[in-house]
Amino acid sequence: MQNAGISPSVVERSLVAGPAERLSAVPHLGDDAQPLVSDLTALLAAHYGATYREVLRAPALSLGLFAVGPGHDDTQTPHQQDEVYVVLGGAAVLDIDGKRSAVAPGSVAYVPALVPHRFVEITDDLRVIVVFSPPLTNQE
Repeated sequence: MQNAGISPSVVERSLVAGPAERLSAVPHLGDDAQPLVSDLTALLAAHYGATYREVLRAPALSLGLFAVGPGHDDTQTPHQQDEVYVVLGGAAVLDIDGKRSAVAPGSVAYVPALVPHRFVEITDDLRVIVVFSPPLTNQE
């Protein structure tokens, strides 16, 4: 894995850390952040079964992985941030304020801040990259 601006040990710790360490090991990039290159396969493998796990935080955005199995009941509530989903795997229906759209690998969805949304009819293991802008806060 190659990355610029963050030592490899910080990124590798975030991939192998236990649940208590993982949150503190998320790369936090300040205003002078340098580009970061990471291995998506390694990030997915290190997901540890959590429904959502943040993997990167910068002043303008945060990036995380959402992973659930078939039949999962997505109970999320609207966020204060704009949100982009990029579906990597699985199949589901994304309900955005009552409008339903099937999603599968390659689907990209934008959800404006404060708009109700959730995944329903999850029929296959769903793996989604989630980008929040501005970053998701700890209160949500």
